[in-house]
Amino acid sequence: MNPLFNAIRHFAPWQQAVAALQKGDCPALYDMSESQRAFFACALQESLNRPVLYVAPGMQAAMRAAEDCAELTGGKAAVLPAGDIQFVQGTASRDSEWQRMAVFKKLRAGEIRVLCVSAEALMQKFPLPFKGGDQIALSLGQRLEPL
Repeated sequence: MNPLFNAIRHFAPWQQAVAALQKGDCPALYDMSESQRAFFACALQESLNRPVLYVAPGMQAAMRAAEDCAELTGGKAAVLPAGDIQFVQGTASRDSEWQRMAVFKKLRAGEIRVLCVSAEALMQKFPLPFKGGDQIALSLGQRLEPL
């Protein structure tokens, strides 16, 4: 347990928010600074012992939150990058797609406890989960159906 979270455990609004989440409700919290939201997300992850999705208004805010959360969780936080918008098919890079898939792989492996995303990244299509594991074995002349 992170000793930084001990002070918040006795705070009445914290206890009310955790109780509401444990019942399945969706509490709304207001007037929190950006760093307080990151702290709250990490404390929530530790208290409930399950992954937390932190939705930020923009990519820069998501990156700052991921840095803060990584410090509070011992590196178990990441940011999901937004995909590139392709205006011209031949000039687009696939780097962001590979970065997104790497984040999903770490998330599935339990290496990420707080995932920070921008609203824009959350609105983009996600790749379907591959049912065959993390690799595909191909042989010469074999046909593979699209995933």
